[in-house]
Amino acid sequence: MNKIGCSIALGLALGIPIPAQAALLDLYQDADTLEYTIPASNDSKALEGLTGLIGSHVVATSDRPIQLIFEYLYKEANAANSFWFNGMEIFNTATSKFGDTYSQVWHGGASVLDFSFLTGFGDIVSNDPESEHQNNGSAPYRFFAYLDELTGDLLIGLDDSGARADGDQDDLVLRIKAHLVPEPATLGLLGLGVLGVGVSRAGRRSDA
Repeated sequence: MNKIGCSIALGLALGIPIPAQAALLDLYQDADTLEYTIPASNDSKALEGLTGLIGSHVVATSDRPIQLIFEYLYKEANAANSFWFNGMEIFNTATSKFGDTYSQVWHGGASVLDFSFLTGFGDIVSNDPESEHQNNGSAPYRFFAYLDELTGDLLIGLDDSGARADGDQDDLVLRIKAHLVPEPATLGLLGLGVLGVGVSRAGRRSDA
């Protein structure tokens, strides 16, 4: 491949438009959703002072596969609360370490994400608005959600309604990042660009 061909291949690979990630997740509000500001004295620095929603539901907005990355940030509670995704326990405050991550591709299309919390007191808080255990802004156990419109990241904080009943939403705090999974054609262009760079370098070495 000549240098012009290499440049074109690399340009195609690097010139692939990147969709706005902020559009991949959103918050669905219903009758019991409330706006809520986390106290400035909150134990979780990630949530401190943020204004978001309690009683909302997290939805994916794209029909394409989405790579979801979950990160466990913090827990204030003594109770062993856990976070579940697609029927599997992902984080447990009794065993997980701050900074632990889990990644999975969401193939459910533009719909409500399948996750829930199980509190150490046996209560379930579901992201599904049709569930009897749905996230309810008026319930003592619920979760807070904040969507960063700049990055598209989502912060979630559980309130397990423990003995303190402090309402600070930091009994299990996690971050969710979302990225579109590249389509085969996009991967092909990226591969072509990498191949072009390799051939170009090999050509320069042979000319030396």
